[in-house]
Amino acid sequence: MKILLSAFSCCPGAGSEPGAGWNWTLQVCRRHEVWLLTSDEFRPQIERELPGNVHAVFIPSYSRWQWLKNRFIPGLDWLYYYWWQWKAYRAARRLHVQVGFDLAHHATFHSWRTPSFLCRLGIPFVWGPIGGGETVPGALRGQLSRKGRLLERARDLSQWVAVRDPAVRQTIRRASVILAVNRDTAEILPRGCSDKVRLMSGLAMTGEESAEPLPVGERPPGFVVLAAGRLEPRKGCALSLRAFASLARSHPDATLVFTGAGPDRERLAALARELNVAQQVRFLGGLPRRAQVLGWMKAANVILLPSLRDSGGLVLLEAMVAAKPVVCLDLGGPGEVVTDQCGFKIRPGTPDQVVADLAAALEKLAGNPALCESLGQAGRRRACEDYSWDKRGESMMEIYREVTEGRKLSTQNAP
Repeated sequence: MKILLSAFSCCPGAGSEPGAGWNWTLQVCRRHEVWLLTSDEFRPQIERELPGNVHAVFIPSYSRWQWLKNRFIPGLDWLYYYWWQWKAYRAARRLHVQVGFDLAHHATFHSWRTPSFLCRLGIPFVWGPIGGGETVPGALRGQLSRKGRLLERARDLSQWVAVRDPAVRQTIRRASVILAVNRDTAEILPRGCSDKVRLMSGLAMTGEESAEPLPVGERPPGFVVLAAGRLEPRKGCALSLRAFASLARSHPDATLVFTGAGPDRERLAALARELNVAQQVRFLGGLPRRAQVLGWMKAANVILLPSLRDSGGLVLLEAMVAAKPVVCLDLGGPGEVVTDQCGFKIRPGTPDQVVADLAAALEKLAGNPALCESLGQAGRRRACEDYSWDKRGESMMEIYREVTEGRKLSTQNAP
């Protein structure tokens, strides 16, 4: 078939959304000829590795996108993304006249709040996997900074607006199938479209990810807790610090390592000093290579990520592939990726209860290497069996066949 694939965010070898866009491209082109609509942000990387049966169409955006994101005016970058989608649609319409596509698929952005105008082409249209239906529980919003709480309220408003956005409603109405990455997102979509909503995680691993060994002497002695990801309010870094401070009282040789940059760095450093654990906390900043982050995962004893709002949780999946036990909150994507067999999912309640439960989980792991090993190996099996890109690609190809042949979609949901 001739497939039109829209992936605004797309980059070979990257993690997160750019990596997902590229891996969807690789999976689809294994079986079909692909026309890839994407931003020009990673054009050199894409052109170096572009398969022969993929035709890349770059829609200019990068310089303006970065300029708007740096203005710190909420909503400006999203408005430009709407405009980019409109430009992508106009390019797609011209291509469709020449090529005659069998199916259109919007892969990234992953957010349900941003429409895709490819639904107007009059051919089978697959939307997703999309996320963004999660919200920070009210009892835990006090863990956010003042700016973080304001941003969360603005996001609540954007959810309310998106449900009523004519472009979003049109995308929902015209989609042949909507792939939601978690139940939170599936439940926020209008009830009238429930018959074409399927759960499919947007997370997967290629099995070829490599970890870069740490330099000699870089790993701290003792029990190492790793918190990987951006230092921003919704990642629950303050909860991580408070739980670690409790662990540090019984394990003075333990170390908490943050890999990632972000606006919460100074606030977290001040909190570490307030909790008297500054000497046991390391901030590595944003590491330039994904392999370096994976190297720290292999060196750590446990991965801690109590995200207050997270559609996926790729960091946890990477940790599971590295055979490390994980500790997270039972929310959003992480709550669905992690099971009791491969880590600890903490019930979101009051801040004191969450911190106490996180600390108790870390205490159990710090005092039981055999438990760390068994949880880690179970997590690796789950990640390799249920979250491989090859398996994700097979599921997507079945969806393509169903929507192009007019068959009723299977009710079975992919993990």
